[in-house]
Amino acid sequence: MNNPTLAAQHGSRKASVANAYISAGTGKVNVRCSYNKRDLLNMKRQGKDLSTIKKDFLPSEYFETVQAYNATEFLLAPLVKIGKADKFNITITVKGGGLKSQLEAAHLAIAKALVVIDPSYKPALSDDCRTDARKKERSKIGCRGKARRKVQFSKR
Repeated sequence: MNNPTLAAQHGSRKASVANAYISAGTGKVNVRCSYNKRDLLNMKRQGKDLSTIKKDFLPSEYFETVQAYNATEFLLAPLVKIGKADKFNITITVKGGGLKSQLEAAHLAIAKALVVIDPSYKPALSDDCRTDARKKERSKIGCRGKARRKVQFSKR
């Protein structure tokens, strides 16, 4: 990043973590994906050249399969609420979880970073700064792969 970072915050949702780096600029949003060793190994097995793998994406490219949201609009919603949609450049790094939870974690990280930049934005962004704490429930013993599914009981 050639512009100095004004704020950096992280957001999380389920197993996803997103870090948002906000700098002064013209409204560009960039999503940076970090591949894990398994992803790189699978790409190597498929015969892909690892030096040409793309790591920086536009939000519409990276989150194109998420049906529930228009990714760019959803990520820029906190900026639109405060009326500064074209004043900041945003770089987001995401890892873990699925695409939808990565998108929601990035949205949270952007809102939290804007509050760090100027605390007067907090009333307008109070809904966006709330963390959704729901996680996947762990599977218990004797539940056949689900969290609460038990073996059917027969009296006779």
